[in-house]
Order: sequence, then C-alpha cells, then structure tokens
Amino acid sequence: MGDRAGPVQVIVVLTTEVARDFGTSGGWHGIGKEIEDILKDFGLAIQPLHPGSRDPTLARYFVIDRIDASVAHRLATRLRSSHAVESVYVKVPGETP
Repeated sequence: MGDRAGPVQVIVVLTTEVARDFGTSGGWHGIGKEIEDILKDFGLAIQPLHPGSRDPTLARYFVIDRIDASVAHRLATRLRSSHAVESVYVKVPGETP
C-alpha cells in the first residue's frame, strides 16, 4: 500500500450478513447503518465491486472509487472500526488487488 499522490480506490469487504441485507434491499439496515453514517461524514458513496453477482463471496466486495489518498487512509481507518466491515484496503492505481 503506497502513499503516492492521486486518486485511489478503497476496497471494502463487508460481513456476510450486511452484504446480504444490502443486496436484498439495496439499502443499509441494522449494523450496516454504520457504513452509511461513515460515508455521509466523508461525503462519499460506495458501490458493489461486482454488481449483480450471485456469488456470496464476491457480493461482499464494495468500492469507493477515485478519492484522494490522504482521505482514503482516514476513511479506511474509520471503516475498520465498524462491526459491519470485515476488511478494508486502499488500492493505488496500477497496484494488484
């Protein structure tokens, strides 16, 4: 994980339950509301990394795209504190997942 300037992606892996609830309703419920609140604080949106996937593992992956690296690292720290999140990483352009 580098600190190069420029836009990066934040990859978020949700817990199975939160991802399933989001996939079913298209919204945040229960503990998933933590994600919504964090994103509102940063003024950002999150999208499924594999939209429409029926694979329960792939459906857990979400992305916040093209944000400033310094913001991404602060966001990742906040997301890691959520019980709705299993893991988070910041991906710089050109870096393998």
